[in-house]
Amino acid sequence: MITKLALFDKVYQVKQEAFKAAKVLKLQKNGKAITLGKKNIGYKLEDFTKIFLQIQSDKNMECLNLNLCKEHLKKLNPEMNDVMKYEKKDKFDSWVTTTFNCLPKIKNT
Repeated sequence: MITKLALFDKVYQVKQEAFKAAKVLKLQKNGKAITLGKKNIGYKLEDFTKIFLQIQSDKNMECLNLNLCKEHLKKLNPEMNDVMKYEKKDKFDSWVTTTFNCLPKIKNT
């Protein structure tokens, strides 16, 4: 379990702590010592855009309703919600607002 957390957890602090434990326990993967890779939360800009466009569409939101948006994000992708809440901490609301407001505009046909 420690090896899995050290290699794949999306919350970097969890990954760091698991790496420290793996080092102390001298755990290895494929006969080599586990190394701590660079910070990677596992999401790309396209992932955020896709989920926020879905929220915008599902809730028919032209303008941001912060609470409704956060509630729907939690339902649609609880892992993304948890990871970003942890990463952004007290700037989570600001991140949601900025991400929503930077969505590509829907073209009217």
